[in-house]
Amino acid sequence: MSEPQQDVIITGFKNPTSEGIVIELNKPARLKTGTGHFKEFFISWDKIGKALIEGYTEKMEVNDLRELRKDSDPALQDAVKEKLRNVVKVFAKIMFYGGWKWENPNERVITMLMQELELYPFKNEDEMIIKTDVSEELYQEAQTKVPTA
Repeated sequence: MSEPQQDVIITGFKNPTSEGIVIELNKPARLKTGTGHFKEFFISWDKIGKALIEGYTEKMEVNDLRELRKDSDPALQDAVKEKLRNVVKVFAKIMFYGGWKWENPNERVITMLMQELELYPFKNEDEMIIKTDVSEELYQEAQTKVPTA
């Protein structure tokens, strides 16, 4: 094993996700665990938290960490829930106007979930329009953000 690099510094970062971040170094280096010899490393937020924050959880199971994170950003969670509601409503419109019939196992699951949400099938177009209402602003935003094919 070669000698550890000296004067290694973090020069930047990229690809932050809810799981962690990629840090960029000025030269290849190993982690203190002895692994790797790279200029970039993915570091989990939990590793960062353990290294820096007193009392950081010792829990490592995904479900435990998910439970601890569930209330970390209610505004973000609300925004995601609203986007998912809109996706489901728009998809229900597509199902209605396209005469949807499931043809494979994935589509069967979609059909089941839409039935559980009472968004498929509809008695008539009036019921579909009422149950799948999304804001006109959403359609206008899509026109500006998604180019015409």
